[in-house]
Amino acid sequence: MINYNYSVDVFKHVLEGLKINGLKSGLVILSVAIGVTTLILGLTFSTTLSKSLVWQFENLGSNTVTVSSFLPLSEQLKGNKAVINHDEFEIIKRELSDITSNITPLIKVPQAHVQIADKSANPSIVGSTYSYMQMRNRFVEEGRFINDADNQLRRRSVVVGATVLEQLEVKKAIGRYIKINHEWFVIVGVLASKGSFFGVDLDDIVIMPYETAHSLLGNGVDQDILIQMTVNDVSKLEHLRQSVTNILRTTHQLSVNQDNDFKIETTDELLGTFNSVLKIVAATLISVVGLSLVVASVGMVNIFLLSINERINEIGLFMALGAGRKFISSLFIIESSVLTTVGGLLGLFLGYLLAILLSWLLPAKYVIEFPFITGLYTTLFCFVLGVIVSILPAAKACTLSPSRALAK
Repeated sequence: MINYNYSVDVFKHVLEGLKINGLKSGLVILSVAIGVTTLILGLTFSTTLSKSLVWQFENLGSNTVTVSSFLPLSEQLKGNKAVINHDEFEIIKRELSDITSNITPLIKVPQAHVQIADKSANPSIVGSTYSYMQMRNRFVEEGRFINDADNQLRRRSVVVGATVLEQLEVKKAIGRYIKINHEWFVIVGVLASKGSFFGVDLDDIVIMPYETAHSLLGNGVDQDILIQMTVNDVSKLEHLRQSVTNILRTTHQLSVNQDNDFKIETTDELLGTFNSVLKIVAATLISVVGLSLVVASVGMVNIFLLSINERINEIGLFMALGAGRKFISSLFIIESSVLTTVGGLLGLFLGYLLAILLSWLLPAKYVIEFPFITGLYTTLFCFVLGVIVSILPAAKACTLSPSRALAK
């Protein structure tokens, strides 16, 4: 049975002790609150980015396949280079036309420089086809997207992002001529704004016809091409992967013992890669914050041990009046657990509040996701931490002799 009078007495003395030692209590609460606030902020934005990633990749569809060149860093340091060239793209397009649709090449124009009058910019410039619009979910707000005729005739037409127009201070873009690497192009469309993603401005881009970009870079030069395609039947995804692998291993003249110098990834695999990175970041954050709380707990133990010396007369008086070890130990255990729990709750409140305030700075597409379950576990952890750090001070307080305590 619970002795309510006993419990009330213990809590009264705990509250009195907290009032008397206000500075020390505040320091304990603050140390715990800072760690928990950091944890909540980190996990909140980690979860938010994860949700945003899912949204971004879901737009591509689970049947989207991306083929790109790839070499391990160790091979790159040796000076080796891997490319997927135009001829290989044509082979893949021809051989897999019966099971794919919207096959889209993407070639990047290096050292891009855009100029109009005395204004200039250095956006990302890529060459692609009409299918790029559907594959990347990039639609135009004004004008039109590049079409098949632009590509076949290698027209000098481009679609630009909002950031580029801001840098060039262009208001009426459609029909305006801009110079790209000393070549004149006409703006035929303006992309709808996408904002930024992982710190990359998605509107700082210029898109030209793939064949135009290919001719500008030199038809005889092996330019690295990224290929995206949609498989018509998801059940044929493995067949597509194997077919592309056979084509590229043959054209790259790879022996049986050599690894692939390219990657074939589905949307789900790309999403899984990003989520794995975010999970590692979240786990690292939890470990760092957990370690900081452990370090803080060492300081808390020292604080409670010092408080024994300051309250030694009080402890001696309690013992002289008949208080047992259970009562004395309860004072320290409850006081410690109350402080750490209050610190945890304060940290949760500050973490959620700061996350809400910082969310106003994010684009509208980022919906804040609060880790409420993690918050509950964090509060429980803070309570357990308070109990653990109070065990040694409580044990020391119980070993004091009443006569010696009163004599001091």
